[in-house]
Amino acid sequence: MLNNLPKLPRTFRHFDRLRRTMSIIFRHGFGYFFWRMRSLVPWRDRPGKGNGKALPERLRQVLIELGPTYVKLGQIFSGRSDILPAAYIKELAKLQDRLPSFPFEQVRKIFRDEFGKEIEQLFSEFSPEPLAAASIAQGHLAKLLDGQEVFVKIRRPGIEKDVVADLEIAELLARHLERTRPDLAYLHLPRLVEEFANSMLDELDLTTEAANMDCFRRQFEGRQGLKVPKIYHDLCSHRVLTMEYIHGHKGTDLEALRAANIDL
Repeated sequence: MLNNLPKLPRTFRHFDRLRRTMSIIFRHGFGYFFWRMRSLVPWRDRPGKGNGKALPERLRQVLIELGPTYVKLGQIFSGRSDILPAAYIKELAKLQDRLPSFPFEQVRKIFRDEFGKEIEQLFSEFSPEPLAAASIAQGHLAKLLDGQEVFVKIRRPGIEKDVVADLEIAELLARHLERTRPDLAYLHLPRLVEEFANSMLDELDLTTEAANMDCFRRQFEGRQGLKVPKIYHDLCSHRVLTMEYIHGHKGTDLEALRAANIDL
């Protein structure tokens, strides 16, 4: 899918985005990464020394500031206890659903743009405070006009431009490292970037997630002990996903699962 994105001209049209990315990385004390890659992008400042906070916390903060693409990477690595120490796993796990949210007025605007109606015309109740906020979207509890409890997932406004820019930058860096660092050839970095880009771009379209959930629900319909939320397609779009709300526990909340006598 990344091959379908606009090709990078030699003048590198995302230089401003790269400069901002580097500025954030240096400010949080991770400048040594680009310092060691100075053959790619000249940089006059010396690497920053961070803000006195522990390295795992600084890493989480830098990923949040860099935006959805980098937060998604952090989410992926939050499940890799085989390669990261526990302190990093604990911090990166916070990226799953505890990110800064966007204002409710923007939620209202998205509904007007997508459905041509106010939220009050579509729901009997709609919590202005999100239950969770992640890299691509945030989720609100609501009730349909018939009283059915639902979870409404709304994509963050304006993230497409930054995500595409970040993926193109990642592609450029991966190909540069492939040419200049033969010792990293075993990582197949361009291929990894391509696979990550495909996944990331798919996640931007919430109709894809709705279709996948429908398929999953059909496959496991009637399976005892497993319930997949129903999708309300008349309240779904590329930027909005409305599904049945099911009360339960997060798969990562081991204490709650044990208290509920769920066999782990």
